[in-house]
Amino acid sequence: MTDDNGKDMRLEITQDKLVDILQHAATRQDIADLRVETNSNIVGVKTELKADINRIESKIDSGFKWLMGVVIVGVMIPMVGIFATIALKSFH
Repeated sequence: MTDDNGKDMRLEITQDKLVDILQHAATRQDIADLRVETNSNIVGVKTELKADINRIESKIDSGFKWLMGVVIVGVMIPMVGIFATIALKSFH
């Protein structure tokens, strides 16, 4: 092969350069593999996080229902009793 000036061209790849080229190719593959692994890990974390959020929401809902039950039994029923007593006294 010759260049524009008619001189023979010679391509020389040293051992060091060959090692650099191979390492670069391996690094690109490692990055691609890591990207796939990272995406998989992110999906797993999202799934676990959603499960945790659902469990916490369930606990909050059951706690709220229990609290409302306490309020109804502990506050509302006695208030109804007081109003009923007042109403009955006003009719006599």
